[in-house]
Amino acid sequence: SNEIFNKAEKEAIELTKKEEALATQKGGQREAANEIAHLLKRQATGATKIGSEFQINTYTTGNQENPSVARLSAGQFVVTWQSSNQGNGDEIYGQLFNADGTKSGSEFLVNTYTNTEQHYPSIASLSNDKFVVTWQSWNQDGSYSGIYGQLFNTDGTKNGSEFQINTYTTFDQISPSVASLSDGKFIVTWQSDGQDGNNYGVYGQILNADGTKSGLEFWVNSYTIGRQLRPSVASLSNNKFIITWHSENQDGSGWGVYGQIFNGDGTKSGLEFLVNANTRDNQAEPSVVSLSNNKFIITWHSENQDGSGYGIFGQIFNVDGTKSGSEFQINTYTASSQNVPSVVSLNDNKFVVTWQSDGQDGNNYGVYGQIFNVDGAKSGSEFQINTYTTGRQQNPSIASLNDNKFVVTWQSDGQDGNNYGVYGQIFEAIIPTSSTTSSSTSSTTLSSTSSTTSSSISSSSSSSTRTSSSTSSSSLTSANAATGPRSSSLLWGILSGGGALCLYLVGGIIYILRRRKKYSHDETGRNKSDSSQVSDTFELGKQENMSSSASRGDTSEYRFTPDVVVPLGYRTPDEVKQGGDTSEYGFTPDVVVPLGYRTPDEVKQV
Repeated sequence: SNEIFNKAEKEAIELTKKEEALATQKGGQREAANEIAHLLKRQATGATKIGSEFQINTYTTGNQENPSVARLSAGQFVVTWQSSNQGNGDEIYGQLFNADGTKSGSEFLVNTYTNTEQHYPSIASLSNDKFVVTWQSWNQDGSYSGIYGQLFNTDGTKNGSEFQINTYTTFDQISPSVASLSDGKFIVTWQSDGQDGNNYGVYGQILNADGTKSGLEFWVNSYTIGRQLRPSVASLSNNKFIITWHSENQDGSGWGVYGQIFNGDGTKSGLEFLVNANTRDNQAEPSVVSLSNNKFIITWHSENQDGSGYGIFGQIFNVDGTKSGSEFQINTYTASSQNVPSVVSLNDNKFVVTWQSDGQDGNNYGVYGQIFNVDGAKSGSEFQINTYTTGRQQNPSIASLNDNKFVVTWQSDGQDGNNYGVYGQIFEAIIPTSSTTSSSTSSTTLSSTSSTTSSSISSSSSSSTRTSSSTSSSSLTSANAATGPRSSSLLWGILSGGGALCLYLVGGIIYILRRRKKYSHDETGRNKSDSSQVSDTFELGKQENMSSSASRGDTSEYRFTPDVVVPLGYRTPDEVKQGGDTSEYGFTPDVVVPLGYRTPDEVKQV
């Protein structure tokens, strides 16, 4: 009889191991399936929001608008904007942020000269752990607007004094754009009224890291008829830089977008070139950025090209200014107008474009974005950037952050309680990897495995258990690698299943011990015939059960206990089926008994 009870105890342990593995698999499958669905949803859009959108300006009276944002070397970022009536008219303010979007310090005044108005800031991070802000200042140079700049340390304190950038001061010099160069210098471009002899033209000035001028200001556009406006500049990988602008009637129909590559000393490299292939109506407001594969991308808005108002288009160029492929449409939603694009390069050979879209969010202008592969193919679908949709959200500016993240800033009408305010949102770009692909594949395998499991617990033989465990492990590994914190929810699922199994095990062992105690007391009075009868009963039941199991294809050694290892109240799968149970795995939490096991009453009858 000791041998019989030892077999029963061994049976209980083996059963517990099987049920624990099955529960772990079940919990893992559910968590992995949820995680895979979450990853696939994120991958479909190409980007996911990190936290909520946040207010950038602290002072809210009047308008805070025209933001410009740049990443800093320490992982932080800085935003600048123009604020009305915060001091003496319109002035330029800034705010440092930590990588998670929390403010670092207080907002600060950028310009020193405050007697008139300062507008349209443009900001760039420098290679010496500093950043530079440029803007246009009214009447500071003695004749209408001029271009000025200020260097800052990474803590937001000023580094030196503000400095004048334009040399020619007659009439207006406005709309600055700034970019850092690979040799530690930086380049500023702007539009200047009457300097090229015919209305507005585009000019530039290279400056040293300390803000002193390097060489003379230089003329950018070669074609001078009409107006050349709204320059955008970017540094290239070969110690050169590219300046783009829109030019009036140069392409034969309204505005067109043009570009010119420059050497690091400000001399022209080649000729200016037409950017847009479609020349019907107007193409304007270019934005340019260098890409990670030694190419660059120029974006702009084009009138009636997408069939409705303005749409956003782009063209990739080789480093020598020749086109790489054809121009392509960026916006998917085409009703009304999508205009004023801003573009930035991301890690892993991608870039992201943002723009303002009229009516797409249900209430006037909203801000939208689209991630692209380096070849111009879309990565995911376009996504909404602003969460608050009342009134207008427009004039986006974008900057790349560390770890495939980026931040978008814009001005929002009425959100801070008083006209325009400046807001931001951090995103993470979803970069598809082989692990993501394997997660998708594992999802299909998991679904198949769980369907097989639901037919009968006994189908979880050693072979299928190894397969499903491997599949679940692959899925869980990829899910955890992609999400991190969600691993805690998976662990909780596993622990919960394990806890239920522990209760089952304790109940079974207690019952065994009680029975063993009873048999121990009675054993001295038993004769051999009693023992033989029990043994015969065990063998008979075992043979009957193995015969039944064989008809189901079951080959496990132990399918029946001569005694009881299952607490009262548990049901067999057949009993569950008769009771109408419809759970996914074919049994409810109070059912952990494989086919062929018997309840205490059934054992007594035997």
